[in-house]
Amino acid sequence: MKVLVAEDDLVSRKLLAKTLDRWGHEVITASDGQEAWEAFHKQDIHFLITDWMMPRMDGIELCRKIRSQYRNRLVHIILLTVRDQKEDIVVGMEAGADDFVTKPFDRNELLARIRAGERVLNLEQQLTEAKRLEGIQQTAVTLQHEINNPLAGIMGNAELLIMILKDLPNDLISGDILKLDALATEILKMSKRIAAVVEKLRELYKPILIHHPVAHDLSVEMIDLKEST
Repeated sequence: MKVLVAEDDLVSRKLLAKTLDRWGHEVITASDGQEAWEAFHKQDIHFLITDWMMPRMDGIELCRKIRSQYRNRLVHIILLTVRDQKEDIVVGMEAGADDFVTKPFDRNELLARIRAGERVLNLEQQLTEAKRLEGIQQTAVTLQHEINNPLAGIMGNAELLIMILKDLPNDLISGDILKLDALATEILKMSKRIAAVVEKLRELYKPILIHHPVAHDLSVEMIDLKEST
């Protein structure tokens, strides 16, 4: 897991970085809140450990900026502080911190809180994914309803036209009539293909997304109906 560490004290910052590295995390360090904020902009970071008191931008302000400007990003924030009063905890939580570790930190406590944070992030990710899938399913149901009605009309009219053309007397059948029959048959064929896609959308519960190229260096995310279930 990628962890951003914001700590102005060099010794504490190196100790944190070394400890997290030994636990298998990718560590990004910042010497103050402003530097941490800039790093957060540039990288996809979901876990932050930040000191409270720092120059340029303290941990409280860093929390507030992240929560206000990155509302859609899942981020777990642990606030490092020598403050342990109830009022301080309230301030930190209102700013957006998820957890607190008192300085100087205990390694076992820090490890336990990081693991707890990872579990929270995993649960939030699962919930977000479930909501995304629910949205896709609701969209699929809506599309099915909106497409099926006019599609049924197109198929019905195509079938009716084919029947009328086939019932014409032989002396009225011409090249143009044959062309109309072929076009009506093709319309019916294509309509049945659309109906099959719509039916696939209705049954969709585990969509697989792919990137479909639409122009040079440009693609859009779309559902792979062949691979989705």
